[in-house]
Amino acid sequence: VTIASASGAFLLFFRVTLKALTFRFGMRIGTLAAVVVLAATVATASWSGTASRRPSQRGPPLPPPAPLCPGTTPPSSVLSLYFFHPAPKQGAALSFANHDMADALGDALFACADRFSLTKFNDALLTFVSIEVDTRFGGYASCTDTDPGVCEIGAKLPGSLDIVSNNVSVGRHVATFWKICGKQINETGQCTPNVDTGSWYSFPVKGQCSQGMLVGTNNCTWKVQTVHRTVETACLFHRGLNASCDDAVPVNTGGCAYRGTAQLLQNATNPAGLNPCPPVLLNYTL
Repeated sequence: VTIASASGAFLLFFRVTLKALTFRFGMRIGTLAAVVVLAATVATASWSGTASRRPSQRGPPLPPPAPLCPGTTPPSSVLSLYFFHPAPKQGAALSFANHDMADALGDALFACADRFSLTKFNDALLTFVSIEVDTRFGGYASCTDTDPGVCEIGAKLPGSLDIVSNNVSVGRHVATFWKICGKQINETGQCTPNVDTGSWYSFPVKGQCSQGMLVGTNNCTWKVQTVHRTVETACLFHRGLNASCDDAVPVNTGGCAYRGTAQLLQNATNPAGLNPCPPVLLNYTL
C-alpha cells in the first residue's frame, strides 16, 4: 500500500463519515465526531504489527556491531538448543531462521522468569534441535517467535547495554531478566562461558548455510544438523514446570540458575530419554 493510496482512502473515509454524522447531529458536532473517528483509525493503523519478545528501543542511534568472539579451533561447534514457538500455520514448515533459541539453562530461565510469554505469544510448542554454528559469535538480535521470523539488530539489555548484531553472525548473550531473581547481570555474555544461567542465541537468515556449504565460510554461520523432537508446552506444565521454577538458585554472577527446569526440558524432548513428552509431528525448513 503506497502513501498516496492510503492518504486517499483516509480522505474518502473522512468525507463519508463527516457527511453521515453532520446529517445526524448537525455540522459542529458532526465535524468533531468525524475528526475523533479519523484520529482513532490512524492510531490503530500506526500501532498494528507483530510483537516481539523484547520491544524496540527508541533513542540515540545504535553503536557499531559488536566485535566477533575469537571462536574455537576449528571454528564450528554443534549446540543443543531449545526453541519455544507457536504452532506453524496449517501446512507450513517450521523455520529456524530469524529466531532466538537457547541452551537448556537459558530457555529454562526464559520459561520461568517470563512465563507469561508462553501464553502471551502463544508459544504452544517446544522444539529440541542441534545446530552447527560458527563460534565467532556476534551481537545478539531480538527476534519474534512467529514465522516468518523478524529480528531487531539492536537489543537493549539491563544496565542500558546495547548489543548490536551484524545480521550475519550467530548472536549470543547471557540469559538474564530484569531483576527477576538474584542481582542484575550487567554484562552481555557474548563471549563468556555463561555456565550459571545459560546462553541465548539468535540465528539471522543471512547467515544460514546453503546446501553443501561449510560452516565458517562465505558468510555461512549456521546450519541445522538434527531436529530431535517437538512437544507441546502443556506437557511441560503437566510434568511440573511451575514447581521446578520455584526451585531457582541465585548465583554469584547474577540472576538465577533454573537447573531443575533445564533438566525437565531435556527429559521432555529427548527421544532416547526414559519418558519424553509425546512428539508433535511437523515439517521443518532445514
